[in-house]
Amino acid sequence: MKLLIFDLDETMASGGAGVGFIEYAHRSNYLSTQIYRAFMNSYDISLKGRDHYTKEDDIQIKGAIFKALDASPVGARGVADEFVALHGEECINPAIKELALRELQQTGARLVIASGSPDYLLEAFGSVFPEGTKLIGAPWHSPGFDVGKLINLEKAGIDLTEVALAASDSINDLPLMKLGAKTGRAWVVSRSESDEKLIRWGVEQNAKTQNVFLVDHNSGRVSSF
Repeated sequence: MKLLIFDLDETMASGGAGVGFIEYAHRSNYLSTQIYRAFMNSYDISLKGRDHYTKEDDIQIKGAIFKALDASPVGARGVADEFVALHGEECINPAIKELALRELQQTGARLVIASGSPDYLLEAFGSVFPEGTKLIGAPWHSPGFDVGKLINLEKAGIDLTEVALAASDSINDLPLMKLGAKTGRAWVVSRSESDEKLIRWGVEQNAKTQNVFLVDHNSGRVSSF
């Protein structure tokens, strides 16, 4: 079955769903201020791209968060379920979700939401998407960006040769976007603070293959480069 793979944070989500979850966990006293600040610092660094943020950095902070949340009375998944029940729908960008569902209807493909955010959070988001949607996050001991995301997809049983569309806003998803351009299409999602490196790649790649498009994050409008 053909696959439509969308990144979650800043792509399918209006903002950083993972960041929103961590903020909720901190406000609800599931996470200490020390861990919260460490996460926010690592998140800011990760936005600079893979040259600044290593897989070791990713694993270290995700491990600290998982262990703290799993030690709570409801466990890590319970905290994620609480967050999604309260804020899940409002996290999702309606324009991008509508666009994805329209593609789903037109192509008969399967929708996949892939993220570097924790796997237990992605599982909780299952209630927000249509039945049959595959949601794949990153285990705390596995990096969820760059080639790490592709590895997590394969471990979850995703056949990467079936990718008909890959959509993301971040250069950290460049391997996924290259795969989309190779096997189907790639959508570069443009925000107010767009990732200029990914846009440059989109322009250069589209000049070669004519199958990379720009998607406005606010309106869901798809346009050519």
